[in-house]
Amino acid sequence: MAAALADAELRVRTAAAEGLGRAGASGVGPLVAAAKGAGAASPEWRITLARTLGETGSADVVPALASLLDGPSAGAAAASLARVGAPAATQPLVAYLARPEAPARADAIEALAQLVAREAAPAIAALLTDDRPDVRAAAARALGRLRHDAASTRLEALRSDYYGRVRRAAVEALAKFPSGVPRARR
Repeated sequence: MAAALADAELRVRTAAAEGLGRAGASGVGPLVAAAKGAGAASPEWRITLARTLGETGSADVVPALASLLDGPSAGAAAASLARVGAPAATQPLVAYLARPEAPARADAIEALAQLVAREAAPAIAALLTDDRPDVRAAAARALGRLRHDAASTRLEALRSDYYGRVRRAAVEALAKFPSGVPRARR
């Protein structure tokens, strides 16, 4: 299967990657090597690599997934970093959030929430004022899941956001905080 990762046909490469992803730890080496050579590869191939690296469940794939946080594979790479569940996945995701042009910031925020990466809460809270409503909503949901009550004032402000999904995410996040967190009257 490892040799098939270099096949010219995408379907063959995809089948090999899926098999190696299901193989667990024994598939890590070939998939990591393929990810290192995927710099200018097609978006479909990069997404397949990101997805199958996550299927291995190995923390050894974190650097390879971090390299796939660029371009169209960023969302799949973020989801796979969450799926792996390794604490080492936090740093590349936080670094990704710091890039304003990053297209999959909402996916990275969701991944950090799934990782329960409390140390990422300040970086997530900074995105409560992002221009994109999907990012603001994801940040609110993540902060609620992480129970980061230091962001309660900013979440209160989102209760009057133009977008309903952002308002709803803020209200739901605030509901997860301890009852001692001050809230504005409804």
